[in-house]
Amino acid sequence: MKRALLYIRVSDEMQEEKNSLAYQEKEVMEYCKYKKYDVYKKIAEVGSAWREGERKGFEELEYEIERANFDVLVLYSISRLARNQYVAHTIMHKLRVNEIEYEVVTEPFLNSNSPFSKQMFALLASQAEMESDLKSDVVRRRMLQKTREGYWLFQPPMGYDLKDNILYPNDEAEKVRNMYKDLIAGYPINELCRKYSISNPGIRRVLTNVAYLGKTKFGFEGRDKKGKRVTNKPGEIFDGKHEAIIDKETFYIAQNVLQSIRNKHFSIVKHLERPSFILSGLLFHASCLETAKMYGRSVLRKSGNRYEYYLCCKRGCHFSILKNNIEPAVINELKKYAADINLGKKEKKKEDFSKKIKQLQKKKENLIDAYTEGYLEREIFRKKMDEVERSLAMFQNEERKEEKKPINLDKKLKKLLKDFDEKDYLEQKKILCLFIDKIVVHDKENIEIFFKF
Repeated sequence: MKRALLYIRVSDEMQEEKNSLAYQEKEVMEYCKYKKYDVYKKIAEVGSAWREGERKGFEELEYEIERANFDVLVLYSISRLARNQYVAHTIMHKLRVNEIEYEVVTEPFLNSNSPFSKQMFALLASQAEMESDLKSDVVRRRMLQKTREGYWLFQPPMGYDLKDNILYPNDEAEKVRNMYKDLIAGYPINELCRKYSISNPGIRRVLTNVAYLGKTKFGFEGRDKKGKRVTNKPGEIFDGKHEAIIDKETFYIAQNVLQSIRNKHFSIVKHLERPSFILSGLLFHASCLETAKMYGRSVLRKSGNRYEYYLCCKRGCHFSILKNNIEPAVINELKKYAADINLGKKEKKKEDFSKKIKQLQKKKENLIDAYTEGYLEREIFRKKMDEVERSLAMFQNEERKEEKKPINLDKKLKKLLKDFDEKDYLEQKKILCLFIDKIVVHDKENIEIFFKF
């Protein structure tokens, strides 16, 4: 009597609730009873056919095949084994190498080792993969449309609750605001992790999530064919139906700070600035301009007096300048700049990318329709879709850069500098970051300010 291993699978929990798994089990058990097979083992799992890394049952099946503990593999259908041609053919090859037969309940014409059955197996495997790809495209289009309408389709980020696919701020919203404030204030990422009991990748996701601007996003990250998480994918951003908990100005300053952290050597400075060093991140030591910025440091002396200064963070460089010397000098130069130069003529002009984006989105929909209807081959479809998505991501990125409306910088700068000394640290830091690109310190008496406008 042949020993049979039964393998059954459904794609998700919803199918399991509809008794699909139980029905498959009933059919394969009756088939084994009819063929008088001795059931060696039954492997049943709920999981996607393309996330190989998450299919524990599939890994168990491969293990049993390699050990050749049974004589025949009984499947309900080929699509239940895999919806990827490479995976399906690999399993069939392993079965032949270990002299194990296979039989399919719903496709009995495959139950032989003839050239015809091999050809039909290849045909059904390719059909299963095509059906999976088409379903994925349809689901993706539906999700994209819901996201475009302002709904949030994923797990809610910190600071929000999710109800009817709409985000609503909760008690942790203030915690998120404090994270942004502390980052701009100069706290290192590791210290923020300890303060808020969150991992480094977790806090970076919080500090870069456009959901806090009242936006929804689609794409940018996902999973590959093996279920591994990937980022830097093409994506789109839309206006959401939810309330923003971070203003645009704070969000974009935080992105600049994070970019500086990625590009510069922060780790060698043990005592970074606390919320009193308004020039941190803007100062550059002229001798080390290409490699390091200058950040605030505070030392408590034995006399009880606090010594505050800016220190170059390049390894081996010990150049420093007193906080009380450089900060008033920079503020005075900014005030002179606002009084002497007419910035009203230098307005930011907003370029309209909406037409190009709409054209690319329409082209994308047309490509999907053409592929769904069978007018495009799969390789051509993927190549053209990749080109469209790259162009779309580029124009959307440019549109986000031009998001701010034209402003009269002359009037705005004078308004912001009014009562500058009475403003709190965070407001002063924002004003400086808005109008100053960098400050190069040549020596303790000679500084050079580069304004953005």
